[in-house]
Amino acid sequence: MRTPTALRGAALVAEIIAHATTKRRIKKPSPLTPAQIDAMERDAGAALPPSLRAWLLFDAGWLAKSMGALDPRKPRASSLRSVIAAHAGAMAKVYEPLVRARFPDRALALDAGSDSMRILRLGDPDVHGETPVLEIDLDDGPELGIAFAGFDLWLASELDVAVDLDVDVELDRDLVAKRVLGRTGRIDCARPVPKKLGPIVRASKPGAWVGSDALPRRPTNAKLATRVELGVPLIERVITRVQREGLALLGARGVTVPRPISADVLKKVRFPRQKYKLSPSLLRWLAFDGSWLESLGWFAAAAPLRLAPQKLDAFAVKELGPPADKGGAFGPFAERLDGELYPLPADGTRAVALYVDFPDSAGEHAVMQLDLTDGPRASLLYPGFDVFMAQHVGLWGDELPALAEVARSVAYKTRMREQQYRGFASKTEYRLRDLP
Repeated sequence: MRTPTALRGAALVAEIIAHATTKRRIKKPSPLTPAQIDAMERDAGAALPPSLRAWLLFDAGWLAKSMGALDPRKPRASSLRSVIAAHAGAMAKVYEPLVRARFPDRALALDAGSDSMRILRLGDPDVHGETPVLEIDLDDGPELGIAFAGFDLWLASELDVAVDLDVDVELDRDLVAKRVLGRTGRIDCARPVPKKLGPIVRASKPGAWVGSDALPRRPTNAKLATRVELGVPLIERVITRVQREGLALLGARGVTVPRPISADVLKKVRFPRQKYKLSPSLLRWLAFDGSWLESLGWFAAAAPLRLAPQKLDAFAVKELGPPADKGGAFGPFAERLDGELYPLPADGTRAVALYVDFPDSAGEHAVMQLDLTDGPRASLLYPGFDVFMAQHVGLWGDELPALAEVARSVAYKTRMREQQYRGFASKTEYRLRDLP
């Protein structure tokens, strides 16, 4: 028996992102910030579906470059009548009676061909906040119908992962068509408007679905939110403590005096595989000292300065020893999590590394933990080098609030969620059972 797709909205987009990044469909994401997405909603005068919000937090470039019609950085939300007219020209008049009768809210163009167009309607939200994707056809028509039940399902189809994710595009589409149009299939707009159309559900107001994209937006503790310092300000605190107590605080052997790396050298350094710039917190640390990370094996050469990335499976064997090599334990992880690893201090039961794949909106990269607890496991430990360093030198719970408290803040949660989507292929933890 066919059943509607169980995973919808931002949750489905998380899986789409995992598949798209694994297959390298999106090679270098260009995300929007929550503030930019909020501006899109204000421009549209209506809430964007959670799936679109979640995707834009991961990438905005593919929609503009590959699909051509929707440029999230220059949103053009307008009435459905105007969107159709921009594509259909004089033929748009044929669609006007049905549009006036059933589609009063604004819309965004998604993609267009010579004789068809798909349009994201911002009205008729379902229980997930998802709104239907309409399709007009000038070749067989003029006709108008439901192409997809929502942006999430359109995205799964366009990125060719619907089958992988067990998405029943046709069933979901027909269910929404019955709700919106009162029937399956398309409506011939050259004929009189059908008398029985589905009831109109007006667009939700801007901000109505904020939070459904899984990004916390309002501090539960306003006082705490003002005390949280991440990024470069946090690294400055780390440096201040190390200057006061010495490099021995880091547990470094044979490193007693900081050796700064000049700005001229640092501006030329890139993470080798992805060619990303170094993160802001890492740049600030290296401007203070490069010797400690050198002692950990971060550099392949000093002149010119080149980084020495490691792959996950090789790193696991090196840090965790023979048990990590048994049966190629971490091999499957390396296929899903194929970014660059740079070692960081850890106890003997686990291995910790800076994991460089897609950066978050602050330009930071995740810190990963590998261990063999109940079998091989890879976990997202911290949202960046800055948070790791503050933990390593003992700032949390001393000069700053406890990390468990900070982890409840908006700033921290947002960065962790961004790393989960962008750098960690949608999950916070992987075990063998999670891998293909």
